Amino acid sequence: MEENLKKMETLTPDEVAPILGVSADTLRSWMRHGLIHIGIADRKDGSDSKYNYTIWRPHLERFMRGEII
Repeated sequence: MEENLKKMETLTPDEVAPILGVSADTLRSWMRHGLIHIGIADRKDGSDSKYNYTIWRPHLERFMRGEII
């Protein structure tokens, strides 16, 4: 059960950016413009400028192994 929860874990850009060696703003920009596909940029509040970012741990792990971009 605990292993399944780890697979579903989500992270924020602030948590992931240091792992990738970039700033959180750079990571958000890459995600927003579709340059990196490790999560979603979602406009939950309907605003044109504010995004909520979710990064899935399994996608990050595959990206780190060079399997997805």
